[in-house]
Amino acid sequence: MILQKKSRNIDVFILLCIFLIFIIIKYYFLCDLFSDCNLAQIEYGGDLGKYEIKYYASSISLSALKVADSSVLVILFFLFKDLIDFSNFLLIYLVTFYATVFFSAARFFEEYSFSRFFIFLFIVLLFPFYQNYATHIPGQGLGIIFTFISILIVKRLYSFSSYFFIILSILSHYVFILVHLVFYISRFFSFKVLSYIFLLSIFIYSFNINDNWFLNIISNLKSYDLFFVPEKGFRKIYPETKIRFVLFTILPLIFPIFTQFKKILYENLLLKNLYKFHLLYSSAVYLLLSEYFYIDRFLSATWIFYPFYFLVMLRLVKL
Repeated sequence: MILQKKSRNIDVFILLCIFLIFIIIKYYFLCDLFSDCNLAQIEYGGDLGKYEIKYYASSISLSALKVADSSVLVILFFLFKDLIDFSNFLLIYLVTFYATVFFSAARFFEEYSFSRFFIFLFIVLLFPFYQNYATHIPGQGLGIIFTFISILIVKRLYSFSSYFFIILSILSHYVFILVHLVFYISRFFSFKVLSYIFLLSIFIYSFNINDNWFLNIISNLKSYDLFFVPEKGFRKIYPETKIRFVLFTILPLIFPIFTQFKKILYENLLLKNLYKFHLLYSSAVYLLLSEYFYIDRFLSATWIFYPFYFLVMLRLVKL
């Protein structure tokens, strides 16, 4: 038994090393094929250029942070800037992001299988919604890292360690207040109730029934200086974009069609909680932020769990 466990740990370590090597190759050497080469630039522009300025700032002032700033990220900048340069910080952050996904899956996937786990990592390698968070949006990316740890890696959900990482995720980006609040509330609803709410929200969103709600919500948020986006962020979203969002959001609902997956769904408490969260959180975003131009950044808080659903599906495939 001890030898088997040791052998499994060696396999996991080797797989982790191979996985991270491929991640580095993707983002630095084959970025023209797979990404936009944010990390391979000689001079950083856009968001990374702004972060680079903050990284080398001579002092830290948490009291001067705006709502959109990440206090955790600013503290990390202050701690690392005298130890490594900004490019190496981004490399460490990239590796940490994907290593967190790796260990989250290892905890989530109780029945270890080298071949199935390898396929899962290949899916993660190509999964587009990790790309931005792992490179030029580190504030939200840190929130995802701490959220994965607080839900998927800790031994017990809502233990002291879980709450600690929940707080860190919120301090990384305030959108995770909504994420963790909805995750907690959704556990008290049945699948049936949440499914009705979800279908109703999609209907309202698709037919623009809640435009006035959205305008009122935005007006209130802006009056309290809680919506830190330019005016162009409130322009109308094209119908075809809405259709893509809806289709991608309902994708996980296809899996329970398979009897074996449905059985796992009702037996695995964590998977059940993730599905309930998906239904309620997506509904809230569709109802309250229907015409927000960056609505996909809110919706992606559920999309980031999609590879784990595929991991469950892999348990049902004979390899």
